[in-house]
Amino acid sequence: MVGGRGVPAGDKNCQFFDSRWPRKPKNCFTAANDKHLFVYFQIVMEINSLAHLVLCNSVSIAEKENTRRAPETGPAQKEEEGMKKVLMAMVAVAVVAMAGSVMADTATVAVSATVVGTCKFTAGGSIPFGNLDPSVGSDQTPTVTQPTFWCTKGAIYTITDDNGLNESGSTHRMVHASLAEYIPYSFTYTAGGTGAGPANVITMNIASTVLGADYVNASAGSYTDTVTLTIAP
Repeated sequence: MVGGRGVPAGDKNCQFFDSRWPRKPKNCFTAANDKHLFVYFQIVMEINSLAHLVLCNSVSIAEKENTRRAPETGPAQKEEEGMKKVLMAMVAVAVVAMAGSVMADTATVAVSATVVGTCKFTAGGSIPFGNLDPSVGSDQTPTVTQPTFWCTKGAIYTITDDNGLNESGSTHRMVHASLAEYIPYSFTYTAGGTGAGPANVITMNIASTVLGADYVNASAGSYTDTVTLTIAP
């Protein structure tokens, strides 16, 4: 019994075992129990039946070959050649039978994905000009706390800004806390590049300066501005 399926050895599908095999199995397959295994079983029966008939006649084949080609070769070689032909016939039958019963088909499955190019700021920055002393009147270029960001590996990014809340054209300006007075300042940075992935955070290189001439006549008080940066993609 194979796979838990089987029928009594007396079944008509088991007659081959009763007549051909010296040791028949306890059970054998039927088409009702397993269609695919039954087809394979029938192929095995046909192959073994053919092998039985061919082997029974192998001696006579060898004798005929021996008689026909007696001057050329001896009886032992004739018998060997006959057995080779028998084995070749069995292999050919098996290959043809299996090719006809175990047929397969193929299909393809398309798999796809797209990695999105994106950029994210991880921190903002600041520009602390500190105290501007009109008595000194020198240009002031503070140390900038730089914004940081990352972009998808290979993504080409572009950074822009809105010129701040108090711009005049493209000029960035700080505004007095209570007066309509302004102090202009420069605001420059590298505006593009190529990302290298989240693990490779990029630091901006903003530079900013207030000229002495722009604050020596300014009113006392605090001046502020806020610049918004945008990065794409």
